[in-house]
Amino acid sequence: MARRPLPEELLLLCADPRTGRIRQPLNFHRVIAGAVLAELLVRGAITVEKRHITGFQPLGASDPAGAAVLARLSDSGKRRRGAGLDATVRRTSFKAADGYLDSLVTQGLVTVESRRLLGFLPYRRFVSTSPETVREIGARVRAAALTPPGGAADARDRQLAGLIAAGRLERRVLPGPEGAPARRAVRVLMRELPIAAAVRRVLNSDSADGSSG
Repeated sequence: MARRPLPEELLLLCADPRTGRIRQPLNFHRVIAGAVLAELLVRGAITVEKRHITGFQPLGASDPAGAAVLARLSDSGKRRRGAGLDATVRRTSFKAADGYLDSLVTQGLVTVESRRLLGFLPYRRFVSTSPETVREIGARVRAAALTPPGGAADARDRQLAGLIAAGRLERRVLPGPEGAPARRAVRVLMRELPIAAAVRRVLNSDSADGSSG
């Protein structure tokens, strides 16, 4: 199947397995922001060392969120240590998912329904139309997580696996007793991958101060 940007794949993994409705956990915009950064990383647009973005290439981005990150990095490029990952996640996360959901609708992988909360507050409900795509992404995550250290796991899938753990999606994506080894593995990846670790730190900070971003 075609590979999609990491934010789109994460959103598809939020689909309820019974109804297909995309249900994003609390503060999931932080995880999508991390996926924007991870997409830039695997494309070679940024380099990351520990808690900082240490370099970038203005290769252009195919989406507004990625382009905005590169523009901010250009503005901060004269800083000695580069941009902090945690701060960049926070600056990127406002409504980060909106454009990716619209892209999935355009591709026919998601439908959108206009609804009203309490009869007057408009909102949109997104529903996955391709459960086979969701299963394929989940299978790739499992394979990447269970690849031994030094193995040939795809870098993009490793980033996706770490972000799943950062967003506490592992029980949804890797359910049941049979998923336990992969759940443990994605948690290890989250701690090893700087962007996923930054997302978890930001989420923990949000929880500590009661913030929704």
